[in-house]
Amino acid sequence: MKAILALLMSFFLIGEPSAGSTPHPLPPGDWLETSEAAFELAGKSQKLVLLDFTFDTCGWCHKMDADAYPDPKVQELLKSFHIVKVNRDKRPDLVKRFSTDMQLTHLAYPCRIYLDGNGVEVDRAQGYKKAPEFLEELGAIVAVG
Repeated sequence: MKAILALLMSFFLIGEPSAGSTPHPLPPGDWLETSEAAFELAGKSQKLVLLDFTFDTCGWCHKMDADAYPDPKVQELLKSFHIVKVNRDKRPDLVKRFSTDMQLTHLAYPCRIYLDGNGVEVDRAQGYKKAPEFLEELGAIVAVG
C-alpha cells in the first residue's frame, strides 16, 4: 500500500518547481512586477518595455527561460529594456489590454510584446527562441526603438 501511495504522490509532484526556484531567469531587480511601473520608468529613461507573456504550465516558456534568457549576450542586450513577466492566468487584464483582434489569446506562447515608454506597441514576437534567435529579435527591436 505504501508503495502505491508513493508512486501516486510522485505523479503529482512531477513538474512542480523546487522551493528555491526563481520566477524568472533574470537576476532580482532586473524585472518588474507591473507594466505600470515599467511604463513609468520607461518614460523617464527612454528604455523600451518588454512584456513577456507566459503561463505556469507553458513548457516552451520555461524552456526559453532556461535556454535563452541566461545567455550573457542576451542579458547584456536586455539592459535596454524594462522587463515585465506577465502570467496570462494571473493578469487577464493585461491579456485583454494587449489583445488585438483576439491575437494574444490565440498566440503561441511565450509571447513578447515590445512597447515604448507611452505604452504604444513597437512590435511583438511569439514562440520559443534559442539564445541566438532571441538575440537577433532583441537587436532588431533596439535598432527600431
